[in-house]
Amino acid sequence: MVCLPKRAEIMQQITLRIPKYFSLKELIHSDTACKRGYANIPSYKQLRTLCELAVNVLDPIRELYGSQIYVNSCYRCDRLNHDVEGVNGSYHLCKDDHAAADITTGNALQNKSLFLKLCQSEIPFNELQLGKAAAYIHVSYCEWHRVKEITSKA
Repeated sequence: MVCLPKRAEIMQQITLRIPKYFSLKELIHSDTACKRGYANIPSYKQLRTLCELAVNVLDPIRELYGSQIYVNSCYRCDRLNHDVEGVNGSYHLCKDDHAAADITTGNALQNKSLFLKLCQSEIPFNELQLGKAAAYIHVSYCEWHRVKEITSKA
């Protein structure tokens, strides 16, 4: 006899947690991919990982900041990661349940201020990096690999 999962079990496996402040379009948009004419589309598993990043990290960052933050880069397909000279195994690839985003307030001084708040927050990021000249903040997340690594290139 074949044992099939119950409908509720199937639905639980395909349920996405929807971010409060960020759209899928923001999380997958890439000017580079658009200019070069290819799609930067995640698989369902990568999409789930992106949503977990947004719900667990990006939404709380937005609430901590109290104003809009912008996503410079989040999901990257392999081709895009190569084209932007991303590192092999980048968390932007959303593989192995890891995801990353580069965010900005739109202002280097505000990025520095937000970075300092994040260093002391309880937000469950794995990596937190203040980018060169405080132009952006890189943040990553993995539900099962909780290591807080904080660096600054500013």
